[in-house]
Amino acid sequence: MVHLHAWQAIVSHRPGYAPARSLSMPGHPETNETTLTRGYALQITNYALTELVQGHTRRWALAWSLTDKRLTDVSLVPVPIRFRPHLIYFLQDIARPSAPALRRLLPPRTTHRQHLRNMPPTGTLQSVLSRLAGDVVHLSDAPNNKVCVVAWKDTWSRSARRKARARDADLSAGGEGVESGTEGRNERPLLVADVGIEEGAGDNDAQLVVQWRQGNDEQAFESFASHVGRKCTEISFREL
Repeated sequence: MVHLHAWQAIVSHRPGYAPARSLSMPGHPETNETTLTRGYALQITNYALTELVQGHTRRWALAWSLTDKRLTDVSLVPVPIRFRPHLIYFLQDIARPSAPALRRLLPPRTTHRQHLRNMPPTGTLQSVLSRLAGDVVHLSDAPNNKVCVVAWKDTWSRSARRKARARDADLSAGGEGVESGTEGRNERPLLVADVGIEEGAGDNDAQLVVQWRQGNDEQAFESFASHVGRKCTEISFREL
């Protein structure tokens, strides 16, 4: 459950999400499904949905964007409390509410969290991501000790790695393979994500967090997050 004005403020001020003209507050759950069906028909798949409850009254707030900038699944939302001079911050569902009735209407998740049995050695994440870096994948520093990954092309999936090996074999045999940097690079990135490793609740627990920031390909985000998680896990087990 989210405070309406706080949710509207945080959604409206995110890049790509316009003011109130892109917000809707239907009074019937069927309206959400009808609106989303029409949106999918227009290839609008970037949206946020939440539930508002006051007493026995339920309402649903829906926001959508025509850009590829993604909202976080949860965020710290300032909620004003009456008779207090300051704001109280709560960790609230922003794009994916936990209400069971809305589960089948939820947008794609934008935060991938994977538990790691132990904290990986220093430099593990940088080592994994540096193997992907190149002409079509750029790395840069992000806030809170995270790494920002900007990818114009998939280089991490099994099929992409098979194609890269075949291309390298062709080049080594004197063929006319195409260099990876000269292959069709789109003007807009396929994927922008922040990647980091956070401490867990236990003494040596940790979790990999991949935050999807930009892109329209849900499968690309899921496969990227799974690849990074698998490689971090492999390195952690080798160090035991």
